[in-house]
Amino acid sequence: MWTNSIAIYDDRIEIANPGIFPSQITPESIKEPHESYPYNLKIAEALYKSTYLESWGSGAKRIMDACREQGVEEPSWRWDGGFVTVTFERPNKKASEAISEDTPLNYRPSSKGNSLYE
Repeated sequence: MWTNSIAIYDDRIEIANPGIFPSQITPESIKEPHESYPYNLKIAEALYKSTYLESWGSGAKRIMDACREQGVEEPSWRWDGGFVTVTFERPNKKASEAISEDTPLNYRPSSKGNSLYE
């Protein structure tokens, strides 16, 4: 049985989901406005009526909007025959933000007021 996976790399984050694109959508066209093509209409309708789905065919657009709001590059999608994978490129850190060799492995930068311990 295939499962979803999340892979975190230095330069990107990849989220893979077993499945295929509907025949009407390609990795290149998913960023364009499109209809929704649910595989199981009854489950999709139940999720929509329970408000777990905001609107049909809006997922890719909402992902891209969220990336723009955060000032990061839009993700890319690909299909390898068994998995649909969305890749988020990680922003490059400025030289002033780089972590030195002396920084502990568990270091997590935080700004004042955002720490649980302040």
